[in-house]
Amino acid sequence: MASMKRSTRKRAELSSFSRSVLRRVFQGDLPRQAEIALTETRKTGVAGWSLVRRLEALRDRYSLTPPDDSPSNDAQEPRVIRVVCSDGLV
Repeated sequence: MASMKRSTRKRAELSSFSRSVLRRVFQGDLPRQAEIALTETRKTGVAGWSLVRRLEALRDRYSLTPPDDSPSNDAQEPRVIRVVCSDGLV
């Protein structure tokens, strides 16, 4: 009974993570072939876990990754480079 609860909890955590990643992957620009495959998936009316597995397969087949959420380097402050002369430390 306890192992069943654990596997259900683990599946729920995995599914929410999976859905989050898949949502971010398929929100952006996609290659033409991936767009076609996604349209075919919509037309077939796949739902539930079958849909999640199908989207994960599309993500793997077309090597799709979620967009980078970190701010671009241009938005960050420029790095300050300091050169220390070792002769001055002696």
